[in-house]
Amino acid sequence: MRTPPRMVAIAAVLCLLTACGSAGRGGGQSDPERYPDPGISDTEIKVAFSGPETGPLAASRSYGQGMKAYFDALNDAGGINGRKVTFTIYDDAYDPAKTLANVRRAVEQDKVFAVSGIGVPQNNVRDYLNRAKVPQIFVGTAVSAFSTGYATSRAWWDDIAYEGFLATRFILEKEPGAKIGVIALNNELTSDYVTGIKKALGPGRAGQLAKVVSYDVANPDVSAQLLELKNSGVTAVISNLAGLQGVSAPKYLKQIGWSPVWFVEALNSSRTAILEPAGLDNVKGFYSTQWAKDPADARWANDPGITRYREVIAKYASDVKPADDKALSGYAAGQAFADALKRMNSPTRAALLEAIDSTSDLELDTLLPGVRLNGGAGGRLVFQYQISQFDGEQWQPVGDVVDIRQTDAVK
Repeated sequence: MRTPPRMVAIAAVLCLLTACGSAGRGGGQSDPERYPDPGISDTEIKVAFSGPETGPLAASRSYGQGMKAYFDALNDAGGINGRKVTFTIYDDAYDPAKTLANVRRAVEQDKVFAVSGIGVPQNNVRDYLNRAKVPQIFVGTAVSAFSTGYATSRAWWDDIAYEGFLATRFILEKEPGAKIGVIALNNELTSDYVTGIKKALGPGRAGQLAKVVSYDVANPDVSAQLLELKNSGVTAVISNLAGLQGVSAPKYLKQIGWSPVWFVEALNSSRTAILEPAGLDNVKGFYSTQWAKDPADARWANDPGITRYREVIAKYASDVKPADDKALSGYAAGQAFADALKRMNSPTRAALLEAIDSTSDLELDTLLPGVRLNGGAGGRLVFQYQISQFDGEQWQPVGDVVDIRQTDAVK
């Protein structure tokens, strides 16, 4: 039976109105002028995170969980300029191939606005994301070259070369004739650490870098490497020892009666993850170059920012221990991420990157007193540090906050 023309016209109008209504409820992404990039609308911002929920570095899963918890709390408080952040975590088990598969799915199928993640496997997806012009935001990695030369990649953690520089400079002030040794993970982190150390030593003191050793993340025993350092006459060690290696090393130092000046990378200075399992007496006197608060440190027991952080983790990431410093690092990254999203001058990926790079003296309640975030070299925000020493109970500041940009490290 033939439908009357008037009914066809009415149906067409209703269809048009329904489509318009759906576009409005979906955030108006049908308007390519307002939303030229996928993953953002009037009501939503889609972000994907790839990290090790399982595997040898599953302990680092708390970084992504901390970031997600911050966004979940922010969503319940109204979101960002009326938009809720849909933050999806994919497990890559610290496997570069899985990281790439996760990120391709997020970009090509889920149509996200930006991605984040943790660890060296993120290096495996930089080229892909930069070709696709998708922001790779606040990745948990200290590798020096992560952001350099990559237009859409931005790291959250500080450049490990800067920590190596500051640790070396401090050691030389304390012990001018020190013989320095390095122990770090067997990837780019070792060479980056050494770059900073050599820059601090300068050509005239290059010989004071006595020995460099590395370890595999799958092997918790680093006793052989420590003996290499000791037998090389090393008197000061700059270390990047995560997880089980960070726990076993201080015990072995005590066992063999060796007590060099010992520097711990900021991200491996956690009281609950490293110091307590290693034995507080065994790590007494250790130094670190730090920039964020340790939620397990008694110094911050009544700190308003850390109190709020604990409340958010307890409510939105109940399987994560609030004392986990990597959870706090992810939470802090969420704070900086949200700040950039709020300051975007348009709802585009390019505007997000511009907002991050224009960050200026941003103060977060999760950072150490005096530390501020600033857009700068290598697409990073962390350039200020507090050298600290562990007194057997907590980290104590040594001297004032140091800005790496005022040294030769970034020249």
